[in-house]
Amino acid sequence: MKRLMYALWVAGILASCGTTTPASIAPARVPWCGPAIIAFEDDGVAPPATITTWPPAQKLLGFAPLLPPQLPKDACLSSGGGVVRNPLFGSRFTVVYALPNDGALSIAEVPTQHPLPQAQCSAAHPASTTAIATCQQTQAGINVTIASSLSEDQIRALLAALRPNVAWVPGD
Repeated sequence: MKRLMYALWVAGILASCGTTTPASIAPARVPWCGPAIIAFEDDGVAPPATITTWPPAQKLLGFAPLLPPQLPKDACLSSGGGVVRNPLFGSRFTVVYALPNDGALSIAEVPTQHPLPQAQCSAAHPASTTAIATCQQTQAGINVTIASSLSEDQIRALLAALRPNVAWVPGD
């Protein structure tokens, strides 16, 4: 009985830590939900231009986005984009995924001088039946905000798993 309880306890700990399972996939292998939507506003030129592919936007962003190395297998990419070379606010990066069972995952990032070393989370319950949790934390000088239908614990695990230089565009 003690062995069974221990095995269940270990399985629960591993599940709550967001360990990679066969039901996960690298972000670059996640398919688009529909037509590919990549749009970065380049405020470093007049008039501002729109960049519709990642490689030129990546060079102008000024930081390496932090992304999870794995996503749920049945996720799809809705959009990616942001702003590069804004003279007042700098650059920002956002990627949005649709998750299985009508969920969502949005990751927004901006460089910051104001560290927030611990994840701060809040849950909002909209009029719909889906609750959205939001967590933010500073990592490597980047303020990362994740909003999702995932639980706060799952978002915290995603924040802990974030890595730089993760390929996110399908097919790259």
